[in-house]
Amino acid sequence: MNKIDYSQYVVVSDFDGTISLQDSNEQLFKVLGNAENIRIEELYNKGRIGTREGFIRHFETLKLEERTYNEFILENIKMDRSFRAFYNKVIGNGMSLIVVSGGFINGISILLKKEGMKGIPVCANRLVIFNGRLKAEFANENYDCSSSFGACGNCKLLYLKSIRENNKKIIFIGDGLTDRCAASEADIVFAKKSLAKYCESKGIRYIKYDSFEDIINELFA
Repeated sequence: MNKIDYSQYVVVSDFDGTISLQDSNEQLFKVLGNAENIRIEELYNKGRIGTREGFIRHFETLKLEERTYNEFILENIKMDRSFRAFYNKVIGNGMSLIVVSGGFINGISILLKKEGMKGIPVCANRLVIFNGRLKAEFANENYDCSSSFGACGNCKLLYLKSIRENNKKIIFIGDGLTDRCAASEADIVFAKKSLAKYCESKGIRYIKYDSFEDIINELFA
């Protein structure tokens, strides 16, 4: 890609399946869930329910304790090894990076702390303790959401529009369903997996990547 003026841009990245190698929530429901969690995932994948509704149902079904959740994240979810180098490049070139996730700050914070990466702004939903079990609380709901795949609970499009108000251009990095609306708003899109397919179907220009090393080579070579 052509050289850009870094000072004009903010980098916004998804977390699950983007910064992390696995989607922590998909893995959680797959490994610790039951038949009802499988059914909920099927409804979600078919577009019958949105992310927000899916999370509510999943955690009502799981009845998961905080300790079990934390241990699962630490033992099963890994981060892209090239993310640290990417983050250093972003900061070194005068840009800021914000993690905007449709998942939960609980797991994200655990993984960033494990990697010794502090101070990265994170906008995400939260798991709170209710009657001894974890319950989903949502960070930035869009009550006017008209997407065909349902409300996400943490609307990335609203975040990107707020960044626009500061006259900044946006580099967006994602991989999945909750990234679709954001991809339509960003100036530069890095996409993989189902987000790449979505961009192709909607005529949204994007750059394909597999890891943050690919993005480093595109942005900073």
